[in-house]
Amino acid sequence: MRRFIGAGRLLFLLCLAALIWPLCSLVAADSLAASAPEKALQWWPWHAEAMVRTTKALVISEGSAEETERLAKRALANSPLAGSAYAALAAVAEQRGEVSRAVRLYGIAAAHTPRDRLPHLWLTDHAARNRDFPLLIAHLDQLFRLSPDRSAALLQTLASLAGDPQGRQALIEALMQAPPWRGPLLAGLAAPDQPLEVIHSLFDALRHAPSPLTSKERQQWGVRLLREGLVAQAHLLWVEGLEPARRATVGNVHDGGFEFPPDHGGFGWQFSRVPGAVVRQQGGAGVSGRQALVVEFQHRHVPFRHVRQVLALPPGDYRLSGRVRLDDLRTDRGLVWSVRCGSGEMAQTPMFSGSAPWRAFEVDFSIPEAPNCRAQQLLLMLPARVKRERWIGGRAWFDDLRIQRIAAADQN
Repeated sequence: MRRFIGAGRLLFLLCLAALIWPLCSLVAADSLAASAPEKALQWWPWHAEAMVRTTKALVISEGSAEETERLAKRALANSPLAGSAYAALAAVAEQRGEVSRAVRLYGIAAAHTPRDRLPHLWLTDHAARNRDFPLLIAHLDQLFRLSPDRSAALLQTLASLAGDPQGRQALIEALMQAPPWRGPLLAGLAAPDQPLEVIHSLFDALRHAPSPLTSKERQQWGVRLLREGLVAQAHLLWVEGLEPARRATVGNVHDGGFEFPPDHGGFGWQFSRVPGAVVRQQGGAGVSGRQALVVEFQHRHVPFRHVRQVLALPPGDYRLSGRVRLDDLRTDRGLVWSVRCGSGEMAQTPMFSGSAPWRAFEVDFSIPEAPNCRAQQLLLMLPARVKRERWIGGRAWFDDLRIQRIAAADQN
């Protein structure tokens, strides 16, 4: 009985070894095919990748295209999907001057082994020389996905297409599909050194694309438009990207009731941090909506200029108005709202300090017809002239900020 069990166990182990050995040989060949193809063939003589790699470079360099072709076909007989074998045949076709056949074979190689960079590089070069922009972009896309560490050179090549009308159209069609390189490419194109008239068509086409501009992409384009003095275009671009509830609060001051979180870009509120002050939005007695702006100072020196909004006011006469509540706000000077453009100040409200229930305030001002005043800034600040005047403690509330043309305001 023991002999029978021992023989059965031995037979089982022999069968298991017979099954595992080919698998182990193939795994070993796979691991060696790229770095040591000759050793890979010792483990698995029919390994297509190793067969091609051991012969392709050497044989082609010695001019024996026939031998390369024979071995590549032999590899395909054992592994019909071996992309490297098709790449070897494509190299032979290129050597013989059969360009159209080389394109077809490199295309098959790229389809069968999409992670192999060589076919994509060859097809990229071929497409560039023949101005086949859709094909060029398709292979640059694949190279970007394969080698994101080399993205700088690929992005530079993609950006260069924007200067060619046909290349630009192909680029727009690709960008509409939101490839992974769209964000960094558009960020580079929005830079000041890129020609405005060329890249405008790219951004403009994507505004209503199936994958439209993201908020970040809109912000990058808006910053460039503002830099160029195209304030109305920048404002329209920003408004288009707002959700309907926010869009309903658009005016000369956006969200003057502080009902929505700051968006830190475009023409919305921007709150930034500074030691010694806390900026927040909260509800309370006398607040018009759900909440108001609250700035709390911690009884220390604070160079406060940290609540702001970019404005897009055309030249004309205006009135800034709002409501303020003060809770023991101690300061030598007082907080103010300031309307500024360039380095100049167009308006400054009365200084706020002390304690007071909710009360209204207003100030009139004019926006001149000047290149440096096409966009303005509404800024809550502490207008300290010396360090001593930066000391501040207490709390200030603000709500219902509005800017109206004086003619319209006077009718109310």
